Amino acid sequence: MHDFHISRLVVTGWPLAARILISICLLLVTALTGCGGSDRGPVSGTVTVDGRPLEYGVISFRPAQGNPAPGSGGVVTDGNFQIPAIKGLRPGDYIVSIAAFKKTGRMVSDFPGGPKRPERIPLPIKESDQLKARIGAGDNNLLEFHLQTLHEG
Repeated sequence: MHDFHISRLVVTGWPLAARILISICLLLVTALTGCGGSDRGPVSGTVTVDGRPLEYGVISFRPAQGNPAPGSGGVVTDGNFQIPAIKGLRPGDYIVSIAAFKKTGRMVSDFPGGPKRPERIPLPIKESDQLKARIGAGDNNLLEFHLQTLHEG
């Protein structure tokens, strides 16, 4: 008896070749139907904080009111981000959110005995979720964001 659970995309009891063929078909269907495809364009740019490139962060673009396009985002590393066309943005207005992080100097593990990585903590940024961007048609969407840290007191 073959078990096929679509809700979890689990296929057990089938030969490996059949499972690979099903996976390839699902990938092809996803690639061919896509999310609107060719009208997405690449987006790249720079992010500075207090005049210096942001070492590490996450940038996200969500459609502004009246823009039916899907959102997207990416990672900011050493002040730069790049979102390829396949995950890019359609022309229109977007609300931009940037989460900035800084290293603490400590190495941490996500689980006991796991690999260690540099610990990062959030960096408080002024207006980091009130930024806006207008994306045009084509491949020339180069954006710059200049942020300031939030100083309390």
